[in-house]
Amino acid sequence: MSAVTALLDKEQPDPAKIGRLRADADAAVSPGQPLDQLFAAYERRAIARRHLGRTHEAIADLEQAVAIGKGKVTAQAFARVRIGLVARYRGIEFSGDPKSRLICSATRTKLSAS
Repeated sequence: MSAVTALLDKEQPDPAKIGRLRADADAAVSPGQPLDQLFAAYERRAIARRHLGRTHEAIADLEQAVAIGKGKVTAQAFARVRIGLVARYRGIEFSGDPKSRLICSATRTKLSAS
């Protein structure tokens, strides 16, 4: 038991890392940027928000990135963001909230068709 406690004591949150994540998650996205930079900004902010547990905000950013990036960014970057979006939907789908599950399932189906 003491070994487990010692291990958990070593794994304390890193305040500097949390501060960087919060700064990235709260960063404003400037619409005047070139599309590839705007796409990257939404993706970066979505990742930070996901790490902080702000799933619905992360989904909104990933949806913006998909809308902006379709046909404008590399296929790899676009696929990475779509996969991240589907993964966030899957997380909500299994969260227990029936309304969110229904919306996410319908949206995931729509994404798969496009």
